[in-house]
Amino acid sequence: MHKRAGFKLLLSYSVPAAISMMVAAFCNISDRWFIGESEGITALAGLSLTLPLMVLLTAIGSIVGTGGAILIGRCLRRKEIPIAEKILGNTFSLTFLISLLIIFILSGFQKEIILLFGGRTETLPYAVRYLNIIIPGSIFLNLTAGLTNCMRVCGFARKAAWIVFLGIILNVVSDYYFISVLGMGIEGGAIATVLSMGTCALLICFHFLSPDSPVVLRKTYFKPQARQTLKIILTGMTPFFMNLTICTVSIIMNNYLVVHGGTIAIGAYGIISSYTILIMITISGICQGMQILIHNHSGIAKVRLFRLAVYAGAGISCTGFILGEFFTGHFISPFTSHPELTRITQTGLRIVFCTLPILGFQLIVASFFQSIDKTRKALFINMSRQFIFLIPSLFVFSGLWGINGIWIAVPFSDLLSTFITTLFIKREKTHFSTVEALQNS
Repeated sequence: MHKRAGFKLLLSYSVPAAISMMVAAFCNISDRWFIGESEGITALAGLSLTLPLMVLLTAIGSIVGTGGAILIGRCLRRKEIPIAEKILGNTFSLTFLISLLIIFILSGFQKEIILLFGGRTETLPYAVRYLNIIIPGSIFLNLTAGLTNCMRVCGFARKAAWIVFLGIILNVVSDYYFISVLGMGIEGGAIATVLSMGTCALLICFHFLSPDSPVVLRKTYFKPQARQTLKIILTGMTPFFMNLTICTVSIIMNNYLVVHGGTIAIGAYGIISSYTILIMITISGICQGMQILIHNHSGIAKVRLFRLAVYAGAGISCTGFILGEFFTGHFISPFTSHPELTRITQTGLRIVFCTLPILGFQLIVASFFQSIDKTRKALFINMSRQFIFLIPSLFVFSGLWGINGIWIAVPFSDLLSTFITTLFIKREKTHFSTVEALQNS
């Protein structure tokens, strides 16, 4: 595979995947932009407290959507269309039923959830008002997150990306109208998010009901079957645990920030995490594109695709680092003009972003191990960064240096995780060299 052709191929799969994954994150970030300016620091902090729940809700959609998409892709390669349609029907109904169950469990416990996430008296009302609308509307978020994966494996990656892009634009316009024009505040942001998610979910369902789709959504396959359900859930477990880990870490971070910095520190973390998530999603798009291509190639092509993905991930990470370090003020100004919040966010963003150039390497290597069926290594790399190293670092460094110690814990855990990642990939170099030697002989 020629390097330029391979890079174009990688981008053709990665860009639509990244755009499709951005919808939930960008909707939440858009809400923060308008809420931060119109409602102030406390409202921004309250909205930031809802991020772990948004990640958890996305994880619910990903466990079914990712598992269903992988199984549908396998069926399409074997020309088993009826089985693929059965899996799609089960994926749809399973996402719908799990979403209803989650709505039932979470409704009525918004206050308890926000207190668990680090909420305090002043931020609690804003977060609860937001969740009162977001939780019932999460069914649209899960359908969008899950079924876009199925669209991509069916050969409609660009169409899926355009639907999601339309949802993002609709959310920004709706945020402006509901929050800035009508003055609906944080409820307006929540309504805008649900409206955009609902539009995306409706368009995706219309696609799968159309005869143009190679896999059609049929009522006869809506009834969940135990065998298919188990396959879908087990196949999608890895991304679910990754998102669950991110959710857990966000909750722990919020609680440390409240103790050492108060409401204003939660607001700062909300701004920092907004940009961090966008960079991670962009790299995750490269990861997904690489995984799909590796499944469809063999031999030296796999090695070259992995290397191209590492270069692409490093390029995205380094670009994010440069922008974050040298244009910090421009990143913060859309959210707030408050001097103290700006100062804390500037310090935190520069510290957190200092190891950003190595983030792409970690994520790409973890995804590579997952794509070659070395799931334990992939899971350990992701867990080491988000859980094994970060949580002890937060405990030690926050006690030593307060809020700055919390920021320092993030790059410190990244460095340790990168060391582990490097050791893992060095063991694979021998395999890479053998493959290249056999291919060239």
